[in-house]
Amino acid sequence: MNSKCLWVKGTDGIGNRLLSLEYACRYAAKHQYGVYVDWRDGIAMMDQSEVLRIFSIHGVPIHDSPDPASFASTYPQDLRFFTEPDIRSLVTAAPFFSIIPPKYAFWRKISRFNDAYRYHSGVKVVLRNGQHLDGLSEKHDLLCFCCPLPWREPEHFRHVKLGKESIGAVMRENPSLREINDISLHIRNTDKSSPPVKDAILAVLKLLEMNPELKTMHLATDNRAAAQEVISALGDSLDIQMLEIPRDSDPIHLREQTAAGKIEMMTLAVADIHLLASGRYLLFQGNSSFSRVAVAIQSPQSICIDWTSFAKEKGQAAISIKD
Repeated sequence: MNSKCLWVKGTDGIGNRLLSLEYACRYAAKHQYGVYVDWRDGIAMMDQSEVLRIFSIHGVPIHDSPDPASFASTYPQDLRFFTEPDIRSLVTAAPFFSIIPPKYAFWRKISRFNDAYRYHSGVKVVLRNGQHLDGLSEKHDLLCFCCPLPWREPEHFRHVKLGKESIGAVMRENPSLREINDISLHIRNTDKSSPPVKDAILAVLKLLEMNPELKTMHLATDNRAAAQEVISALGDSLDIQMLEIPRDSDPIHLREQTAAGKIEMMTLAVADIHLLASGRYLLFQGNSSFSRVAVAIQSPQSICIDWTSFAKEKGQAAISIKD
């Protein structure tokens, strides 16, 4: 086991977490760290053992319940950054001294202060965003990595994989689900500012006009009204399937309050990402990290289409065939 550890905190929803975890694993591989995944915050309520039941990590060592006090040098020195389940009880993601005009705040030109976490009362440091740990790997054997969403998102995943066993369990519990569909469509219309659902419907209709042989579709959405609108408009043209999940107007990861409920919804979300990624054509929502994870794990033969712009494109500028 590598004696150096990157302690990976989680914030926000599953898409952000997975993109940040992949980024963290790349940092760990580059600087010869092992990783420890700590998603005990109020949104996920998962320790590493629970995370590894529905995801797997490859190419970097995994630490098993490391003791922060056992490391010779830590960043930050305040061990609460490692022991506190929810890191946002210590710091906030608000820009560092953002009220000061840039011309007077010379430090804002230094990359490590970009997206830094401003401390709360009783915490004496400003935590660097995980993207800006820079040369700290040369000085410390335990680093706290926290990054809501990398600026440079991984276009494909090298280290983080969806758990085959958890996906298989969901598929066995839902035997009518097709694993591979002609079209997969994701609509995140709960807490996102996005084009109306009719644009997604228009994108599907345009795709069907170009490819009339397409017959089946997997629809992933946690918004009940969006699901009903899509089925009403496209149900006569396509055989549409969805996972059985509770749908409302609020994001599922914020609606669930118990640890068991959050883990169950996380497991179903992983299956939804897998089904999206398995479609011949993936119509994804460009401003959703959940969608972008599905794009990142799709097969090389997949065709990915951002439906938020595709319906309005004259050509195929919104289509990308993965290399």
